[in-house]
Amino acid sequence: MRSKMDSLIEEHAAKERQGKADPQSEGDWLFVEEDTVAKVIGRRVEAIGDGQVLKLNDLNGPVLGLTFNCHYTNMLACAAKGERLRIYYLDCPDEFAARGRGDLDIQMTFLEWHTIYPAVLASTCDNGNTKIWDVREKSSKSTYREESDKGLSCIEVHWNPCDPVLFAVASKDNYKSPIKIWDVRNNRNVLYEFGNEKGVSSFSWSSSGLITSTDIDGVIDCWKVDDNQKPVSWSSSSSGFQEARWCQSGATLAAVSSQSLEVYKMPAGPCVWPRKA
Repeated sequence: MRSKMDSLIEEHAAKERQGKADPQSEGDWLFVEEDTVAKVIGRRVEAIGDGQVLKLNDLNGPVLGLTFNCHYTNMLACAAKGERLRIYYLDCPDEFAARGRGDLDIQMTFLEWHTIYPAVLASTCDNGNTKIWDVREKSSKSTYREESDKGLSCIEVHWNPCDPVLFAVASKDNYKSPIKIWDVRNNRNVLYEFGNEKGVSSFSWSSSGLITSTDIDGVIDCWKVDDNQKPVSWSSSSSGFQEARWCQSGATLAAVSSQSLEVYKMPAGPCVWPRKA
């Protein structure tokens, strides 16, 4: 039976752009004149102080995947136990859109919307799978995993800020090549694989093309994806780093440890490595 959400997903058009991603077209992107994206849902809203809290009681287990849509900031995707997405439209808190299966004994660990195509979403799981979703459809479009990654938990996935068909996945349990870059058109062969052999706890991809990984030992590595050189590495002066993220412009990197927040800026000129601000 079709729900109200299915109709909303079909009717909601992204008028701001002229193209959309449809990975089912012979494994490549198909461009059409308009988008249809989910106009999603919620539950009863309670006012607290000057704000509002949306209470969601339909999720099981820890919620590790949570992300707002890049184009529709009131659209929220989240995932918990099983391989099922929940998509909420905060302006209409009375329904939710469900995608995928909830009866699988796995845990979704990370979600990220595509930065260009508002209907496309990437997810990771603790069984080693990375999946690409089109939220207009009930199930995922494609799955990415090397045989050697079976059973290894994927912790993060990020889209390339400059190339819409590339995305990177990190696994903290894979000590040989914890970061892998895939092309959405090819789910059989990894383009690049690299990373600190001690394991990676998080990573971030800048618009300038650099990937920074925060390693298990608290060291930050800065990688040029298409370069075979060793990464530039540095550690906190006070304690090990826990996470580092690029700003949207790609010119500033913020790194946090248990005792400090350190900010690094990309220098102008020929040097491409960040320096402490």
